[in-house]
Amino acid sequence: MLFTHRSSELVIASALREAGITVHVLSNPLGLIEAVQLHRVDVALIQDQGLHFVDCLTAMRFHGASSVPLMAVGQGSSEEIARCLRQGASDYALLGEGIAALVNRVRARIEVARETEVVATSLQVHSCRLDEASHSLEWQTGRAQLTSREFALAWVLFTHVGQVVNLRTLSLQVWGRDASMAKRTIEQHVSRLRAKLDAACVGASERLRLYAVHNVGYRLVTEPG
Repeated sequence: MLFTHRSSELVIASALREAGITVHVLSNPLGLIEAVQLHRVDVALIQDQGLHFVDCLTAMRFHGASSVPLMAVGQGSSEEIARCLRQGASDYALLGEGIAALVNRVRARIEVARETEVVATSLQVHSCRLDEASHSLEWQTGRAQLTSREFALAWVLFTHVGQVVNLRTLSLQVWGRDASMAKRTIEQHVSRLRAKLDAACVGASERLRLYAVHNVGYRLVTEPG
């Protein structure tokens, strides 16, 4: 758990412990990252308060610790809930629904997490593979190291291969910010990722090409070599 309001944190943590759920109360995003990396974490509860959720999500992505399901907790309106879900939340628990309902939602998330034995730690499109553990792009004859931002960008594009991913989605999922993210910054990261993809596809029967869709976003497609 990572909350900004200590009163809510205390009440929720006590209720979860009474329900037999082991709770780790953390004070900052780095503590959450360390917990995810060193321990088995079934779900992370993060308070949706101001930029708190966005800051936590961005920090987790930057440190390669974003595989754990994230549950936002707050008083959210439908717009605020949609924002958190777009940014990467697996679920949103409304404080107004009561503690019992929140505990049940957490229990359900834990059950789902434990039933899912294999968590995706790599993505592959034809001969190119993204490896989360090493933050690398791998192919049959070589390997390229990706920066944290390049890897997050590649992961989103690999997940939506063949589809146009708009600039707002990239801003939210890679940088944790809304469309106010500087377009030039995205272009620079795309350019570096494109060069690495081109190098990976030399001599391959299928090539991965990354195209810009003017003023909309980017699309990763497969083409004959």
